[in-house]
Amino acid sequence: MSEFDSDGSGAVNESDQNFDLLRVWKDLNSDGVVQTGELYALKDAGVLSVNLNYVDSSFVDAVGNEHRQIGSYTSTSGEVHAVEDVWFAVNKAKTIDVSAIAISSHVSSLPEINGIGNVHSLQQTIMRDESGELEGLIVSFLEESDPAEREKLLLNIIYKWAGVEDVDPLSRAATKIYGNVIGDARKLAALETFLGEDYLGTWCWGEKDPNPHGPAAAILLQLFDNFSQVIYDKLMFQTHLLPYVSLIQYGVGADGGRWDVSALVARLEGEFLFDPDSTRSLIVELGRSFKSNELIGNDIISAFHASAPTVVEGMQSAVLGFGVSTISPTFGNDLLNGTAEGDYLFGLGGQDRIYGGGGDDLLNGGTGNDYLAGGDGADTYEFDRGDGRDTIFNADQNGSDTKLDKLFFGAGITEADIVARRNYYDLILEIKGTSDSVTIQSYFDEDTVANHGYAVDQIVFTDGSFWSIDKVKEIVQRTTDGDDAIWGDAGVNTLNGGAGNDSLHGMAGDDILAGGEGDDALYGETGDDLLEGGAGTDYLSGGSGSDTYLFKLGDGQDVIDDVGLSSDINVLRFGVGILASDIKVGMYQFDLVISHNNLGDPFTPSEFRILLA
Repeated sequence: MSEFDSDGSGAVNESDQNFDLLRVWKDLNSDGVVQTGELYALKDAGVLSVNLNYVDSSFVDAVGNEHRQIGSYTSTSGEVHAVEDVWFAVNKAKTIDVSAIAISSHVSSLPEINGIGNVHSLQQTIMRDESGELEGLIVSFLEESDPAEREKLLLNIIYKWAGVEDVDPLSRAATKIYGNVIGDARKLAALETFLGEDYLGTWCWGEKDPNPHGPAAAILLQLFDNFSQVIYDKLMFQTHLLPYVSLIQYGVGADGGRWDVSALVARLEGEFLFDPDSTRSLIVELGRSFKSNELIGNDIISAFHASAPTVVEGMQSAVLGFGVSTISPTFGNDLLNGTAEGDYLFGLGGQDRIYGGGGDDLLNGGTGNDYLAGGDGADTYEFDRGDGRDTIFNADQNGSDTKLDKLFFGAGITEADIVARRNYYDLILEIKGTSDSVTIQSYFDEDTVANHGYAVDQIVFTDGSFWSIDKVKEIVQRTTDGDDAIWGDAGVNTLNGGAGNDSLHGMAGDDILAGGEGDDALYGETGDDLLEGGAGTDYLSGGSGSDTYLFKLGDGQDVIDDVGLSSDINVLRFGVGILASDIKVGMYQFDLVISHNNLGDPFTPSEFRILLA
């Protein structure tokens, strides 16, 4: 304002020639447009004098406005107040159409999406499109039943709506190093149009470039995918999902207004009983569409969640995922990645790989041999009959008991249906009479990494019963008359094989392993272990530590293979009735062969083994 300081006093006041020409604008209706009655002379606005001295400022307020310069003015009442040069934060995507035209009755029956940035609303753009191509694309979307084909139509709808359909797809390659990492340039051109701002990147040495390099392209492409998903949801809400949306009613009662979703839930229950996987996918789409419609969506989502306790068995998790799960699965081989928040992830058919990420996630692979990794948080895994052979990797950095991970078995699967066995560090849960199974990788890992755990804390059945980690450890050490594989843990274990050809693994600790009848394999692993093969042709391996091998009359022909440390003191102890004079010692290649005088020639040993025959 210094140009209005005609007397050079350092302030603009009534002593200056053009003081009476200056005006203060008060945007009384906040529409951003100067209108009659909103311009005031300085004195009428209560301003006596404006001080031209100021200080620079770097202050940014809570909503992003930059207060770059701060001065002062004196009011007509003699008070001094601040004057600030404020550079307002502007969202160029949020605009008002000041040139709207009338919409025909025909076009008004088509889906409508508000204008964004430099783009008119969808119906306004259809009215302006003399070629009729945009309307044709919308009609094709409305009539298309194949989701994959709708996805293809969506891209062309966005390009035509933004007016970038004729942009050369290869025209936005980075000028240096990376080449064309944005892929189809129409995606970037559409973003620029909808956001109301051209992209301008900066290389690490400061040079500006309107064409994105690798890291920037990845961010922009994700932004375009997110934007496309919102447009897809809004179109679906007004077309294919409309028969479901129309079932929702709003009623006003004594306690106020509320959304009634009972008719929608009832229809979905009927469809779920006929085709659970397709209904889960439909619920994901419905929930995401309501989430995109923020004006009413959140209230409807809450009402839908409230129905979860009463819906048909197996549908509860899908209902709770309504409006939360935003990732659409297919019946093919999907790769689904969750977010840092709680996600509901359904794989449906195919051999899927599902990663929950952070947050408290629910993962359901559906049919097919799926890989599920919940990540951090209190994660829930679901498995039903017919779901195939799933693998769970439950690495979780929360080492406390406050975030419990759970595996829920579906309807008709009871504790009696499950065969639980251990394979080294993995837990394998098989459903009797089927080929279905769940393998939880590293379930029995001894947590050698701080604050990491791999076990699922609870295995839950529909009757409310569950197996804790301790319960699982006890179950997998039970023996049968068949061929068992039994594993100990880091403590002191006593493992008995019983009948059958068993495999016993002591793991860490000073363990006692007894094979019983059958041709058994005993592995002491670490620790000072006691191994007794029992009847049959057994294989005994103490591992590291000072181990003791017990052999009795009638135990058959055993093989001892002790590969430990040179400092270990290993002992072979004979049972009652075996005297030193009964023992015959021989050599076969590098093996020591010990046999009873009453027996015939020992069997042919393997190389580098100590054999007891």
